Amino acid sequence: MSGVKNNKYAEKHGMYGTAIYRAWANMKSRCDNPNIKSYINYGGRGISYDPLWKDFMEFYRDMGDVPSAKYTLERVDNDSNYSKENCKWATRKEQANNTRQTVLIEINGITRCYHDWCKEYGVAPCTVYYRLRKGMSVEEALKHPLNSRFFKVGKG
Repeated sequence: MSGVKNNKYAEKHGMYGTAIYRAWANMKSRCDNPNIKSYINYGGRGISYDPLWKDFMEFYRDMGDVPSAKYTLERVDNDSNYSKENCKWATRKEQANNTRQTVLIEINGITRCYHDWCKEYGVAPCTVYYRLRKGMSVEEALKHPLNSRFFKVGKG
């Protein structure tokens, strides 16, 4: 910890090395540093952050403390910048459901990711995928009994 005492950032606000500080520093790196691997998915595609957030204390005032070690910084809209209006603290599961690859399905006005619907109806994602490829609607694929005669194999 002696290295932290001598760090100019630790002297400035005393939060250097904390979870909130790491979240801020990682956000800035993803947007600003073309030498890091994840830059291509952030700064490399035009994602930036609120200019006020260049200063850690402004970021901290807007976002507050990280609720617990289970939470990380998430952009609600993956195509928009980091800002007070577009960021929240989210669990890794919530973040996994908020990626560009996530398939969202709406049933009766409720939108969830594909895997959450499969879990709710007790059907394996691969079964639903197979059923959709065979022509079932999303609701049929999720709700149809597993011992269905829908997939008759022809004779001969």
